[in-house]
Amino acid sequence: MRLRTGIVLASLLTLLACSSAQPPVAKPAPASKPAPVQPKPYQPWHPDSRRFDATRYHLYYGQQSAVLKTIGQQLKKQDLVVLDGRRIKQSVLRNLFSQARQKQARIIGYLSIGELDSRERERFDQFVQQLPPAQHLPFDELALEWNDKFQSWRVDVSHPLWSLWIDHELKRLQQQDFHGVFLDTADTVDRYITYPQWSLAQRTDKVQAMIDLIRRIKNQNPKQFVLLNRGLNLIGEQVWLNEDGSDWTPGLALMLPHADNPDAVLYENAFASDDPWSQRVEADLRASHQSGRTQVLALGYQDVLSDRAQFVARCRETGFICAWAESSTTLHQSPSTQP
Repeated sequence: MRLRTGIVLASLLTLLACSSAQPPVAKPAPASKPAPVQPKPYQPWHPDSRRFDATRYHLYYGQQSAVLKTIGQQLKKQDLVVLDGRRIKQSVLRNLFSQARQKQARIIGYLSIGELDSRERERFDQFVQQLPPAQHLPFDELALEWNDKFQSWRVDVSHPLWSLWIDHELKRLQQQDFHGVFLDTADTVDRYITYPQWSLAQRTDKVQAMIDLIRRIKNQNPKQFVLLNRGLNLIGEQVWLNEDGSDWTPGLALMLPHADNPDAVLYENAFASDDPWSQRVEADLRASHQSGRTQVLALGYQDVLSDRAQFVARCRETGFICAWAESSTTLHQSPSTQP
């Protein structure tokens, strides 16, 4: 009896031990790595800039990634940026365009409308070779004279071949998704005004050809932002064809309504002189600004003005939007800054 009782007791104790034992703990599954964040796909942005008013602007003709990154990081609302897109990687440009979209800023591309840079000669010749022979033109007939300072040829913009080249370059800028165009070297028209080999009628026609080119560029895409650089002889109601203005032809008249006029004009090397020509040009710039039809951007150069404070004071007095740079020949090395 004791034996059976002992056996029963032992069995009960074994059963209790088994029932109170902890079940084996399962090993936790290895933590899954979070899926990498995929960048948002690039979406082109083509804003309507007809009512865009810049509050600041930046000019940079170079391609240094660090400089371009800084420009993107420092963008503010309603900023305007001028870049030379010919040598900037498209991936870099797209990143800048995305940043501009967030700030409602505009980035416009450089285009020389009155000169052909010597570094572009090969590309220009290749373009011409793709055209029908009937559209070819000896380069000496297109080129007016050599600009030694900037290593470029001043050209006669009245030739149809030059219009084809400009259209080709505008298409490139549009394919790169720029928000507009910066029209440089319009001051080639200054040589048209005084070119000794041309009659008064020829000089008049050449000046009008430059005006027509500027307006045609805006007309082709009215929503783009067009900034005119130099060419200040064109901005008033009259373009003087001699020193006293007795011979003249109609100008852009930026202070008057015209749907195809540029949205803004750059007053480069602003306030550097106070001669009669400068006074007349500045009066036209003030009238354009006061009309509210054309913004005026003033650019001061350290190597010419040196007195930055005086430059800023003149900008505030006139209402022009100002920026500062070392020299007209160094904008490919360092961008303009806010004075």
